[in-house]
Amino acid sequence: MAEAQGAAGSLTENDSHPRNSQPLVSVIIPVYNAEKYVEQAVRSILNQTYQNLEILITDDCSADGSFAILQKLAEEDARIKLFRNEHNQKIVCTLNALVERATGKYIVRMDADDISLAKRIEKQVAFLEANPCIAICGTNAWHIDEEGKIIGCSFLATSHERIQVFKLCANPFYHPSVIVRKEILSQFNYDEKFLHAEDYALWLNILESNKGHNTKERLICYRIPKKSDSQKCMAQSDLLKTLAPRRNDLKVISKIRPLSARGNIICSLILSHNIRIHNILRIKFFLPLIFYLLKNFFATL
Repeated sequence: MAEAQGAAGSLTENDSHPRNSQPLVSVIIPVYNAEKYVEQAVRSILNQTYQNLEILITDDCSADGSFAILQKLAEEDARIKLFRNEHNQKIVCTLNALVERATGKYIVRMDADDISLAKRIEKQVAFLEANPCIAICGTNAWHIDEEGKIIGCSFLATSHERIQVFKLCANPFYHPSVIVRKEILSQFNYDEKFLHAEDYALWLNILESNKGHNTKERLICYRIPKKSDSQKCMAQSDLLKTLAPRRNDLKVISKIRPLSARGNIICSLILSHNIRIHNILRIKFFLPLIFYLLKNFFATL
């Protein structure tokens, strides 16, 4: 990768906030053909109440105007460190390189088409500072459409214990919502074998020996495209099948795994649109699912 022209210019007016007592946070943002949304996404990080940031952005050879927009933003705020791949390397290689470049105590993920609410990083850093046993912290999310209109919201598992159960059927975190301790993330890599599920594979590896958490509060706006992401859905299903031979705790749900993985995005979208629908489906779907798991578990004893 080749580094783009150096960032210059003054910091934002929020720079008057004291930083000496705040740990440095590295925000990593991969960008590819995101000119419609990227400025809003990056500005949502620049305008965070938490200001002690280095913002590492790599443009993966976008064919649109994304890089020009990023250059303009880098000139406005010296916290932005802008890079551009010499050739398109896809998201996995791009993310691993960004992690290597990060120097902060914590690494925050952000995507080029989503929006972080103003206090997102402040609240996540405060949580990890107060809970040193937690390695990774995600958030719940508002779902927005391509025009930025709120169309629903998430109901993710929050506690580590519930995440450990939820991860067996579906991705327990919104990728652009997570903050991870650098010392933990440096021990792992995004895996190219799991393209479109690279984050899911990473979380499963981290959660083998570390604790995770999701905030109940919705601190990001997660953009839902009109077309469903079938590639990601199938990749997550294939990932669970790949991990099955080495994970004894997956054997109990082997019969329902393909259905649950493929249905994850659909169920998430349905649950997000209406709290009443969410409560009905929680009773109609999840209680029978739990009964099925318990029945098969005791049958194996």
